[in-house]
Formats: sequence, C-alpha cells, structure tokens
Amino acid sequence: MALPNTNISVAMVKAEIGASSNDVGQLCIHPNVNKWSKWKPVRYNSPSPITEAELRSKKYGFDIQYGFKADSTILSTAWGYLKPRGAGTPNEHYRLTDFANYNKLAIMPIEAEIPNEINKVAFNPNLRGKCTIMTIIGSDFQLNDLFEGLYFGVMAGGYYKTLEVPISSNSNIYFLEIQDCPGLVERTVEDVYLFMSEEMLPEWVNLVYSAQYSLSADGMVAYKEGVVISGAPLPNKYFLTVTGLNVRGWSDAVVNSGNVIATGTLLALIPSALEPVSVTVSAQLNSGGTTTTETFTNFTVDPDYIPGGEYQIGDIMGFSVETYGLDLPPVGDDFYNIIYTINYAPVY
Repeated sequence: MALPNTNISVAMVKAEIGASSNDVGQLCIHPNVNKWSKWKPVRYNSPSPITEAELRSKKYGFDIQYGFKADSTILSTAWGYLKPRGAGTPNEHYRLTDFANYNKLAIMPIEAEIPNEINKVAFNPNLRGKCTIMTIIGSDFQLNDLFEGLYFGVMAGGYYKTLEVPISSNSNIYFLEIQDCPGLVERTVEDVYLFMSEEMLPEWVNLVYSAQYSLSADGMVAYKEGVVISGAPLPNKYFLTVTGLNVRGWSDAVVNSGNVIATGTLLALIPSALEPVSVTVSAQLNSGGTTTTETFTNFTVDPDYIPGGEYQIGDIMGFSVETYGLDLPPVGDDFYNIIYTINYAPVY
C-alpha cells in the first residue's frame, strides 16, 4: 500500500523504506527507494512540494539514455534513477513531501515482445517480426506518462522505422512488424532494438536526424540478440541441421542402442517441390567449451526415412536413426552432439 498524499512524516518514511536516519536528505537518497514508484524524490529546483506536472517534466526521475541516430549501446542501456543532490549548485532540494503517494511495491512499468525469428517471405503474422511495447498491468505508469507525443520504433540491421501514430493516452500497447526491413538478410542473425523517437520515421531509413530513447528499462527488456532471419530455402543447399542425442560419455543413447528418433525445429519452410536426397552425419565433441567435429563417411541415414511433404517454420521434424554404426570413443566428462544434416533438392 502506498504512503498517503498528505501529512508525510520522517517516521513514516523511515519505516516504509527501512532506513535508520532521521535526516531528510539521507532518506531522499536512500538505496531502498524504489525507482519504479511514480512518486519519489527527484531533482527539481524548488523547496516547495512538487506537482505531478513538474514531476512529469523530469520524467519521474528516470535517467533514460538517448542519442541522435542512437546505436545499440544507447538502446540497450537500462534506465537510471536521478536522485536529488540537495540545495546548492545545482539546486536540487531534498523534499520530504516527495514521498507523498510513494509506492514501495511498484514494478517496472513496461515490457516488450521481440520474436526469436523473422521470416522474410512468411504470410503467417506470427513470423513477420511483430515487435511490441506495452504497459505492465499494475505498474504506476502509462506509456503516455513517459513518452507522450513520441513514436514507437525499431532498429534492426542498421535501419530505423517508427509507427505513424504517436504515443497517447488512447492506448497502452503498440506494435510494429519489421519483416520488410532491408537490413534483415535471409539466413543470418540480427540484433533487434526498440526505441521511442522524437521524429516519425514512416519508412526504413539508415540516416536519422532525430533522437531515439532507450526502452530497456531494466536488463534486456527492449532488445534481443541473435534473432534468426529465415526465408525461402535454397535448392541443393543445406539449410536444416537436426541435433539429436545430446549424450555424455560412453552413452547407450548413442552407441549400440538401436533405433532412436532424432528431432529438430525447422528454421526455414520446406515446400513440397523439394525432397531429401542425402543425410550427412557428424559428431561434434564438446570438450571444456571447445568443439571439434568428425564426419562419419561410412555411416549414412537413408533419406527415405525422412518424412516428405510441406513443412512450415517452427514445425518439428523427427526421423528414425540406427545408431549401431556410430563408433565413438569414451570421452570422460565431455559430451558429443550428433548432427544430422539433411540435404534437399528439387523434385523433377
């Protein structure tokens, strides 16, 4: 329960934040002050009680990093909390009244959703790179409290784009699809960053003349590294690696265990016009974090065992593998990953 909005006392604040000092200045800069509370001590040049409009003008005490054509360093920087430094130069008065409505249980105000994969040719809306920012239910803030009039956007592959509608009190959730970003290249991985922009950027651009603000309130809230950029498969090119049988030591799961099922999640769609023509089998030894790979030239998997037909990205493929032919020496505490690479070609 938050503190009341009037009649704030030193004793009341001490108990609320778990402090021992009776000094107002020490209470205002105490490490237990919850920065996610809308009402809290902030830097403002007045000894009088602060109004909500004045608090808003100081972004509620948040130190939100920004820059012109902001890069990954800025857009991945977590928000800080600018506590007052007292009267003097500059004048940032300690005000006990800043604790009016203080909420010690306040939570981080925003959350974001960034996909693990973006498909450049998918019609499925779940694969078109929908990036979302929203207010967390139960927080002290709405998006417009912090970013009213700014534009929600995404940086990916060195390009920037925003929505054409600014942040307002009309909504607390905004999303932008980024499948069409020219900086996203099929069969690569990219880092994706969300931001707020002073300028509307209705088209993808790599040269920006306005400031972008970090949305990474804490940790990796509003950016994701290693997003898979997939697309249409290339005939006669390997595009699927199925990892099965993650084994440790001289394991019956690999050697002399008969038929087992190797499974994997597809990173590209497989049209019915392609069929499996061969399977390459290799063993990757992981020893103390270092990997070495051995290919089994005398061990094959019949491609007839691979299910045919059309597959979508994200589908799970499984096929039977006879493991008697794998000859792996004991490796103690190290382990092998057995890699099955399926090679496809057009059906003629």
